[in-house]
Amino acid sequence: MVIETHSSIIAEPFFFEAAVWERKHLDGQIAYGAIPGTWFRPQDTVILATGILALISCPNCKGVSGLNRKIHKVDRFGKLEPNFICPFSINKIRCSFNRNAFLDRWNKKPLYAIALEYPTLSGGWRAQIEYCHAVNEAEVKKHLGPGSYRIVAIGPVVGYHVEDKEGKVLSV
Repeated sequence: MVIETHSSIIAEPFFFEAAVWERKHLDGQIAYGAIPGTWFRPQDTVILATGILALISCPNCKGVSGLNRKIHKVDRFGKLEPNFICPFSINKIRCSFNRNAFLDRWNKKPLYAIALEYPTLSGGWRAQIEYCHAVNEAEVKKHLGPGSYRIVAIGPVVGYHVEDKEGKVLSV
């Protein structure tokens, strides 16, 4: 496995896909089979009593972090605040994964991306991508409401996380 050790310069947000992690019992303790690049909402009362909202697996180093309700917030669109910063190190090399992040299906609805253009003072258009959870494109448009913009495209967020031949994590 190769771990990126340089600072992330990727400005695009990362989309953690909702997944069901396999529950295991190891030495009398509960453990989960994490899937890198995904998040999972545990139902164990012991974990929930600690203030954990969800568990999240880093797509870079595969470490598992708990999102604590005292530190983290997830808005109704699945946006995680603050950014996801992986706290793990492997072989004394710090994982540098640090991105704006969204949790897909946080409120049980799929995450959509909306490509918009806003008018500029110079008469041109400025492109921007927004995100929201919705059951279909009609609900997306309802979330947008009226405004000075034009919609270029709307579609479900599609992403995948794989390792290349050298073990480097790729995401789209």
